[in-house]
Amino acid sequence: MPRSFDPMDDCSLIARLCGGELDVWQQLYARHREKLLWSITYLLERHSLKTQLAEDVAQDVWVALLEDRLKRYDPSRGSLHTFLTKLALRCIRKRYVNKTHRQRQDLAFGSHEPPDLHAEDPLIKAELTEFLEDLTPQESRCFHEKFMNEPAPASEPPISASNERVLKHRLQRKLRDHVDLP
Repeated sequence: MPRSFDPMDDCSLIARLCGGELDVWQQLYARHREKLLWSITYLLERHSLKTQLAEDVAQDVWVALLEDRLKRYDPSRGSLHTFLTKLALRCIRKRYVNKTHRQRQDLAFGSHEPPDLHAEDPLIKAELTEFLEDLTPQESRCFHEKFMNEPAPASEPPISASNERVLKHRLQRKLRDHVDLP
C-alpha cells in the first residue's frame, strides 16, 4: 500500500516548483507516482475500463499538472494526492468515458441523423444522468428541490438555508468538474 506524506512538505515543494526550482519536480513526482497509479487503477476498474491504461492516464495527469493545474492546487481543500486523484478522474472521463458514450450514441444513430431539431437532448440527458450518479443523496435532494423545482419529500425535514448554500456550492463545483470548466 502506498505510504502517506506530509502535506506541508508537498506545499513547500509546490511553492519551490512554482518559484522556478525545476529540480524539485523529480521529488514531487517520486513521492506521488506509485500512489497515483494505484488510485488511477482503482478509478479505471470502477469505470469498467482496462487497468493497463493507468500509465497513460497518469501521464495525462502529470502533463495537465505542469501545464496549469498545479497553480490551482489549494492545500486547504485537501491533500495533493486528493487533487491528483480528482484530476485523474477528470482525465479518465474526458479521454475514455465520454469517448465511449459518444461511440454508443454513434451506434444508436448509425449513419442516420435524427430528423428532429432536439438531436442533442439524449446526449444532454445522458450527461445529466452521469452527473447525478456521482452525487451524494443530500446533494441529489438539493439538486432536485432547488434547481429542478421538484417538491420536497414529506417525510424529510426541509434543507436549512446554511446547508442549502453549502450543497449548492458543492453542486456547482461538481458540475464544473464534470463538464471540465476552470
